[in-house]
Amino acid sequence: MNRRIFIIFTIFMVLLTVWGVFSVGCSNPEDSNDNENNNPDTLTVPDTTQPDSTGIGTITSINSISIGNSPLYVQKYEDLLIVATFMGGYYIKIFSITDPANPEQISSINAGNIVNAMDVCDDRIFISIGNNVKVIDISDPSSPSFVGEIFLVEQGIGIAAGDDNLFVGYMASGSSIYDVSDLDDIQLIGSITTSFKSGGYFYGKFVCSPANSGNLYYYDVSDPANPQNIGSGNSGGQNNDIAITPWGFIYIAAGTQTATNNAVFSAVDVHNISETPFQDIIVNQDCRRVAFQHNFAYAVFHDDFSNNDIMLAYFTYRLESAYSFFQQSYSNIQDIDAGDGYIYIASTDDGGTMYILKHEF
Repeated sequence: MNRRIFIIFTIFMVLLTVWGVFSVGCSNPEDSNDNENNNPDTLTVPDTTQPDSTGIGTITSINSISIGNSPLYVQKYEDLLIVATFMGGYYIKIFSITDPANPEQISSINAGNIVNAMDVCDDRIFISIGNNVKVIDISDPSSPSFVGEIFLVEQGIGIAAGDDNLFVGYMASGSSIYDVSDLDDIQLIGSITTSFKSGGYFYGKFVCSPANSGNLYYYDVSDPANPQNIGSGNSGGQNNDIAITPWGFIYIAAGTQTATNNAVFSAVDVHNISETPFQDIIVNQDCRRVAFQHNFAYAVFHDDFSNNDIMLAYFTYRLESAYSFFQQSYSNIQDIDAGDGYIYIASTDDGGTMYILKHEF
């Protein structure tokens, strides 16, 4: 009898644990362009079991596909790639990556105008267009549909979603927090004095950076009606993009170093956000986009003189000893995302091309 009770109790605790892991939120489950994290903020160290904490693995270019239009953003969401285009049509295109090496377009929807920012969460795509946010339902990815809209006080330049909250950043008027649990009754529930272009939500916390600034701000938004600033830092550049891991590492495509033409890629720990344990400076470049998976970060650098781009991969298991180990040249990169052992690079080459790399680790 006691053994039966023990077994039932064990099964219950396992189910409870699984529910806890998958119910804490979402925002780019494996990248960030701005986020992303389904794990508790109490996880303060990297995963030492997968991948091997000492191995960098190998990165190989395996494919490239035509997008059909020039891309602006790409985001991996579960077994889908979501692509926003801006030349040849303002579309949201949805690709199946059931076979990650061979993305296949399964649908598209006309966004109506250029997308300023995008995030994907809970089978919904949130896009900022002009003074509006539009919501697209992708529960059936073969048939996306508009299901909600928010009218903003001014043009939204940053967007991040998680736990039924939507964060919208403006150029100069701070940021708004909306409750999007009921798309028929979207409510403005809070605000942040900080404007943001890049931001990421994870487990009741929010990290963001204003446009044309190196500043980082860390908020507790567990009560979204009363956000609390709990930390700040500075990357030393002009932050173009940030990505946040579940254990609180922030990777920053920090543009160019203040008063120089040198690119800055920075990495900080949100639990000590005022310090910068790793920084890579590259002469005559501009660090524009960043993505991550597991213990790796992938940063895109642009050379304004030659108009060429490079993607650098970094091993970041410990930030104080991080280093780059892979470099590949491209042109006209607009965005990057990664997950499940693959890297997706969106370029305007040939009217829109997705480059696919496999990272075996």
